[in-house]
Amino acid sequence: MKFNTPIPLLCGSDSVLPLNIRFTGDYSFTYSAEDHSLVFKRQPKKVAKKEFKRPIPNVQCETLPSEPQVIAVGDSYPDGTQLRDVFTNDIVTVKSGKVTVKPNQASGGLTLLEPVETTPKSDALNYRNANIYFVMVDRFNNSNPGAPQPYGRQSDGKDNIGTFHGGDLNGITEKLDYIKALGTNVIWLSPIVEQVHGFVGGGDSGSFPFYGYHGYWTRDFTKIDESFGNDEDLKRLVDEAHKRGIKVLLDAVVNHPGYSTLADIQFDELNVLKPEHQLPENIAAWQPKSSENWHSYHSNIDYQSDEWTHWWGPIGCAQAYLAMNNRGQVPLRFHLLGYLILEPNPPRR
Repeated sequence: MKFNTPIPLLCGSDSVLPLNIRFTGDYSFTYSAEDHSLVFKRQPKKVAKKEFKRPIPNVQCETLPSEPQVIAVGDSYPDGTQLRDVFTNDIVTVKSGKVTVKPNQASGGLTLLEPVETTPKSDALNYRNANIYFVMVDRFNNSNPGAPQPYGRQSDGKDNIGTFHGGDLNGITEKLDYIKALGTNVIWLSPIVEQVHGFVGGGDSGSFPFYGYHGYWTRDFTKIDESFGNDEDLKRLVDEAHKRGIKVLLDAVVNHPGYSTLADIQFDELNVLKPEHQLPENIAAWQPKSSENWHSYHSNIDYQSDEWTHWWGPIGCAQAYLAMNNRGQVPLRFHLLGYLILEPNPPRR
């Protein structure tokens, strides 16, 4: 027998209705005189409504004590220090690391103490508490969006995740008031020295050209990279920052130089390229074929040639160190290289 379905009754004889109750609960039936049928239904459960009552908390109003209160100041102030209550102007003296104050009705019992005599703040910058704003120069602000990139650097025509975006030193100078408004007193610049001119393959799969926009692939520690500006641009930035009470902190990566790139090989006129390979006149414009990736530029370089060894290997580094040392003009990188190459076991200092 089905519930909620009319069940016809027999005429002239008794109707036997087998009921199989599977669930406990309340059931009802209704009789229809029109079609002589019964309908059995299961009644919905009756849920008693429960009214939520929050207990009234036992609140007791605090009363302001009339007697003086002892406040421990610990080692915040040495004994003998005079402190002033900001609300009452009452002056108390620290004794045994404690002060005694009288509660103030007007301030609701609140007490705020400050030294009567304060040490003038020094204008000298303390880097321990400096508010330092880090600027990735290339990605911050481009002061001349229409200018092409130097050294033959190019866009990849796609997402440009590894190319230069045009941010420069003048772009930072334009934003000094914004940076000052943030409460900044030190600007930390990403490295601005000249980077390798070309690209290397980006990512494990070489899916994009990767330039040294970040400043970590130094080519020359003595020059500012032309993508960022020049000496005058840096001087202007520093002067304008100092007018606003902001110091400029330069970053330098001296533990490694940049990579070799096709653009740098052409710039230095090195005879290390394989002659059988077809390269564009401007080698910096090389792009991988459909079967290659950006790592494939290595296939154009003869890493076994003597030219390569004398330029990039230990012999070339040592010769450069000795040659420049004789002229009395030795950049720091050659000092370090010569120290490592010419003194393989230098004394510890």
